[in-house]
Amino acid sequence: RAFLEAFSELPQRVLWKWEGGELPDQPDNVLTQKWMPQFDVLCHPNIRAYIGHGGLLGTLEAASRGVPMIGIPMFGDQFNNMKSMAETGMGVILQYKDITKNNVRQALRAVLENPGKLSYTRPGYAALSHLTLRMRITHLGIRVEQTQ
Repeated sequence: RAFLEAFSELPQRVLWKWEGGELPDQPDNVLTQKWMPQFDVLCHPNIRAYIGHGGLLGTLEAASRGVPMIGIPMFGDQFNNMKSMAETGMGVILQYKDITKNNVRQALRAVLENPGKLSYTRPGYAALSHLTLRMRITHLGIRVEQTQ
């Protein structure tokens, strides 16, 4: 509910991967879909922010495309991934236990309205994209070696 209320105040349209169909009182600016091609969406030049749990793949995809991230880590590597994103100015952390309309609104403002306070911009990410690509290749290489 907190997300819907915060999203309803945005001038931007929101794409939300949601498998439960349309939500009660869903604002007109929110489109829910059961599935979306996440990386293709992140590549679109009009995407202004990405909200996710902070898993490695989604974090690398957002970073490689210069899309600022709001991370809601739940378990495992997600906490460290989002800590790194926040420390490098590539995103903000929203703790699950702290989700309220006001906190969601503040996180959205941080990435949508105050980009100067954080270090991310699409051109700025171009310099980092080779690092994230190398991290992705290294990560995939380790996975391949471990499964053989």
